[in-house]
Amino acid sequence: MAADTKAAKHLDDDSVNDMKKAFAYFDKNSDGKISKEELKDVLKEANVNFNDEQLSEFMRRIDTDGNGSIDFNEFCTIMKDMVLAAIEVERQIRTVFGGMDLNNDSKISADELRIALTKLIEEDVTLDQAHQIIAAVDRDGDKQINYEEFVTMVYMLQIF
Repeated sequence: MAADTKAAKHLDDDSVNDMKKAFAYFDKNSDGKISKEELKDVLKEANVNFNDEQLSEFMRRIDTDGNGSIDFNEFCTIMKDMVLAAIEVERQIRTVFGGMDLNNDSKISADELRIALTKLIEEDVTLDQAHQIIAAVDRDGDKQINYEEFVTMVYMLQIF
């Protein structure tokens, strides 16, 4: 498994080493490629729900040379794409949070949440409803939503 593959060229040494470790975790039999069965086993370990058709489609997307397995370069490419997608989602969440944090205090108050939700769903949201939403995610008990709590709320509601 050469570290100078096309996808790994643009990574620093630590990132290449992390990719090698991750690849080795998937490559259970250490043959330098990840089979469909190896991928299936790791996804099951991670409690990722999928059916055979979804797994086959995922393999087709990753296995760009069509040899029925994922080599290190293909693995690096998909991991890079997944990281870039995660970074984009993070950027979008931060943008939405910033748009709701009207007074820029890094927290969303019940009133700020009420205003944002009223605009979003185009129906009046009461202050009581906003307080109820905050109570569901407010881990630090300050009756406001900080960024970490906002991320929890976003994923609970499956917004992104």
